[in-house]
Amino acid sequence: IYYAEGASERRIGPGKDVALARSSKHETYLVWTHDGGIEALTPKSAQPVAITKDGGFVALVALPDGGVLAAWETHQSIELKRLDR
Repeated sequence: IYYAEGASERRIGPGKDVALARSSKHETYLVWTHDGGIEALTPKSAQPVAITKDGGFVALVALPDGGVLAAWETHQSIELKRLDR
Protein backbone atom coordinates (compact mmCIF):
# COMPACT_ATOMS: atom_id res chain seq x y z
CA ILE A 1 0.00 0.00 0.00
CA TYR A 2 1.31 3.46 -0.92
CA TYR A 3 -0.11 6.80 0.14
CA ALA A 4 0.69 10.29 -1.09
CA GLU A 5 -0.47 13.55 0.38
CA GLY A 6 1.14 16.46 -1.37
CA ALA A 7 4.16 15.65 -3.51
CA SER A 8 5.78 12.74 -1.64
CA GLU A 9 4.64 9.13 -1.80
CA ARG A 10 5.05 6.89 1.27
CA ARG A 11 5.06 3.09 1.48
CA ILE A 12 2.57 1.98 4.13
CA GLY A 13 2.89 -1.81 3.89
CA PRO A 14 1.57 -4.93 2.14
CA GLY A 15 -2.12 -5.40 1.45
CA LYS A 16 -4.97 -4.92 -1.01
CA ASP A 17 -8.51 -3.57 -1.32
CA VAL A 18 -7.80 -0.13 0.14
CA ALA A 19 -10.54 2.20 1.37
CA LEU A 20 -9.88 5.86 2.17
CA ALA A 21 -11.92 8.51 3.95
CA ARG A 22 -11.24 12.15 4.75
CA SER A 23 -13.06 13.42 7.83
CA SER A 24 -14.65 16.84 8.20
CA LYS A 25 -11.68 17.60 10.48
CA HIS A 26 -9.46 17.16 7.38
CA GLU A 27 -7.91 13.94 8.73
CA THR A 28 -7.16 11.00 6.44
CA TYR A 29 -7.99 7.39 7.30
CA LEU A 30 -6.85 4.32 5.32
CA VAL A 31 -7.95 0.70 5.77
CA TRP A 32 -7.08 -2.44 3.78
CA THR A 33 -6.99 -6.21 3.94
CA HIS A 34 -3.78 -8.06 4.76
CA ASP A 35 -3.26 -11.75 5.64
CA GLY A 36 -7.00 -12.33 6.10
CA GLY A 37 -7.47 -9.40 8.48
CA ILE A 38 -7.91 -5.65 8.28
CA GLU A 39 -5.32 -2.99 9.05
CA ALA A 40 -5.72 0.76 9.42
CA LEU A 41 -3.64 3.89 9.34
CA THR A 42 -5.27 6.72 11.24
CA PRO A 43 -4.15 10.18 12.33
CA LYS A 44 -3.47 8.68 15.78
CA SER A 45 -1.17 5.90 14.47
CA ALA A 46 2.25 6.43 12.93
CA GLN A 47 2.29 2.80 11.72
CA PRO A 48 -0.52 0.51 10.55
CA VAL A 49 -2.55 -1.20 13.28
CA ALA A 50 -4.67 -4.34 13.05
CA ILE A 51 -8.35 -3.70 13.67
CA THR A 52 -9.43 -7.35 13.21
CA LYS A 53 -7.74 -10.68 12.46
CA ASP A 54 -10.64 -11.89 10.31
CA GLY A 55 -12.40 -9.77 7.75
CA GLY A 56 -12.67 -8.48 4.24
CA PHE A 57 -14.48 -6.08 1.94
CA VAL A 58 -13.78 -3.13 4.22
CA ALA A 59 -15.38 0.26 3.61
CA LEU A 60 -15.11 3.66 5.32
CA VAL A 61 -17.54 6.51 5.74
CA ALA A 62 -16.85 9.98 7.13
CA LEU A 63 -19.46 10.95 9.73
CA PRO A 64 -21.00 14.43 10.15
CA ASP A 65 -19.45 14.80 13.65
CA GLY A 66 -15.90 14.46 12.24
CA GLY A 67 -15.55 10.76 12.97
CA VAL A 68 -14.90 7.87 10.61
CA LEU A 69 -16.70 4.51 10.65
CA ALA A 70 -15.26 1.28 9.24
CA ALA A 71 -17.48 -1.62 8.16
CA TRP A 72 -16.36 -5.04 6.99
CA GLU A 73 -17.60 -8.56 6.42
CA THR A 74 -16.56 -11.30 8.83
CA HIS A 75 -18.04 -14.77 9.43
CA GLN A 76 -21.13 -13.97 7.34
CA SER A 77 -21.95 -10.81 9.30
CA ILE A 78 -21.05 -7.13 9.22
CA GLU A 79 -18.81 -5.57 11.88
CA LEU A 80 -18.54 -1.82 12.58
CA LYS A 81 -15.89 0.22 14.38
CA ARG A 82 -15.31 3.95 14.81
CA LEU A 83 -11.68 4.65 14.03
CA ASP A 84 -11.51 8.14 15.56
CA ARG A 85 -11.88 6.98 19.18
